[in-house]
Amino acid sequence: TVDGTLVGGYGLGFKQVDIGGVSVDAVHRMFLTVRPDQGGKGHGRLLMDQVRRVFLDEATGPAMTYGYIEADNSRSLSTAKKAGYQRMATLQARVFSRLSPKASTDLSPLGDEPGFRETLNEHYRDYALVDLYQSFHPNAYEVLRRDGEIVAGVQVEPRNWTVTSLGGGLVNLALKLLPSLPCASRFLPKGDFPFLALSNIYVPEGQETAFLELVEALMVKHGIHTSMWLADERCEMDGRIQALGGFGAMATLAGESAVYVMAGFANLDEAAIADLSARPVLVSPLDPT
Repeated sequence: TVDGTLVGGYGLGFKQVDIGGVSVDAVHRMFLTVRPDQGGKGHGRLLMDQVRRVFLDEATGPAMTYGYIEADNSRSLSTAKKAGYQRMATLQARVFSRLSPKASTDLSPLGDEPGFRETLNEHYRDYALVDLYQSFHPNAYEVLRRDGEIVAGVQVEPRNWTVTSLGGGLVNLALKLLPSLPCASRFLPKGDFPFLALSNIYVPEGQETAFLELVEALMVKHGIHTSMWLADERCEMDGRIQALGGFGAMATLAGESAVYVMAGFANLDEAAIADLSARPVLVSPLDPT
């Protein structure tokens, strides 16, 4: 506040994350906001500095703070770097859409599946920021089963955005044209953008097609035509999925959209930080993006 007037704010989420078997106190930074008429006065930097002071400089054990910043948001990136945060990962926004998705009789809720959380932990053993003991919710998890075996799984959250912009120039032009195109209302009904947010993805090697079948079946179940997720560009599993191609019209419209994970650390030596930064990041459903 300035003279008793609110000029900005910062959302914080608290958790513990697993880094190579070591539990680290973590603070997820999100939704840094400064009033437009107060921009350029250092308020954003002040908020970042305060978070760093309280949660890193005064930490007594291994700790970190991290936040997601779009790669084209030069102002926020500059502020984060000046506050001492460094890039530990680059994420890509993945979009999958179908005009007429297909149902599957192999789709089912995870249900009471003993040991599946441990299976997921093993699946993401070499990743950073893993928080499955907090973020994994069996009642929101759907799987594809073949001969009684889980061949693909995903945690699902239906979301809806009110769309005003999808990017620059040509993309915004396409946004204006979409409502007049046949069947476009399935993707953007009345200017809204309903989609399925996917996380904690489970795809054993060789089951990439089963994963896309699972996603299509979920879109049928929820009456939604688009799904989205964030993946580290170093994620081997996501690379296998992307190699299939054919992700649909909305993926073409959205194009590439990079997001940087900007982090700060306390009570971790340089070797530990280097090891952490070398691991692909698992984006948690507990981290609003």
